[in-house]
Amino acid sequence: PITNLALSLIAITIGSHLQFGVLRNAFKRILVLGAVGTVVVPLLLFPVILLTFLLGHFPGVDVMHAALFMAILAIATAPATVIHVVKESQARGVFVKTLVAVVVLNNVANIFLFEGARQWVFGSAEALTLVVQLGGAVLLGVMLALLLTFAWRQIHSRQKSVTLAFAALIVGYGLALQLGLSPVLTNLALGITIANLSERNRMVDILEDFEEIVFILFFTLIGTHAVFTHIGSVGI
Repeated sequence: PITNLALSLIAITIGSHLQFGVLRNAFKRILVLGAVGTVVVPLLLFPVILLTFLLGHFPGVDVMHAALFMAILAIATAPATVIHVVKESQARGVFVKTLVAVVVLNNVANIFLFEGARQWVFGSAEALTLVVQLGGAVLLGVMLALLLTFAWRQIHSRQKSVTLAFAALIVGYGLALQLGLSPVLTNLALGITIANLSERNRMVDILEDFEEIVFILFFTLIGTHAVFTHIGSVGI
């Protein structure tokens, strides 16, 4: 549950930094950088990873599909790390705005491509079903953001606002799972919608009240999966 909560918070926090009004003069630069990370990187890595698998002789591994998924995963950046470095250094300026925007776009693209590849390799779902699933996640995130904004306007107590924000994290993740949608994409859409509403600063400030403790728990749990004895069974 802590991991799910942290993933939701990371997605909303990252999305809340994508303000279209602030970035209107940098769209061309952001799109070029995003295209390089989303298209060029996996295209370059796929043959390298595939060749590595073929030379390494991995029995029982579908090397073509394994290389495909690893190349797609290479698109993703570490959004939590980027945001925390920016906050800790109190960095400002064009570079920081461009960096955060590209991180958001890369992660959105990564979700779309990974889900598409997963359906193509393992599922029998049609393209329309995939579009409905991804579009539904975006729509759910936008609707939750609008409902959250409306509820926030009726509340003037900071304590109640924090409770409402915490509830939104859980509801967004839970609804996405129940509806068979991508929870991370849902919360990214929620965060992006919040970023472009007038109450953005108040909302982000409230989310940051419990951000640090959740991130500490999340990274601690991630560390527990780094079992070095597995290296022996995986090999070089």
